[in-house]
Amino acid sequence: MNREARKKMLIVEAMVHRLELVRATQQLKQASRPERLVSRLPALFALLAQSKALPLMRIALTLLAGKGLISRWLRRGLVTAGLASALALAFNRFKSRKKREAT
Repeated sequence: MNREARKKMLIVEAMVHRLELVRATQQLKQASRPERLVSRLPALFALLAQSKALPLMRIALTLLAGKGLISRWLRRGLVTAGLASALALAFNRFKSRKKREAT
């Protein structure tokens, strides 16, 4: 195959690749329309119900949103951890600013 034939072959391959990309983009746009997503929700719920994820999600939601003693302690712990991490982040930023201003 000479140079001209290779060049033409590369151009054709690039055009085919471009057409495949355009087609894939169009398919993604069609699949992500809200009416399509809503129509697939029952199938998604059925899949979750058949899998082992639903009981685990049910346990996690009960622990976080329940009225029992364990869920209250867990929520308090999560809130405390969130506040502690926010304070640590603020302290580190304050420290780094002071360090930058000192130099």
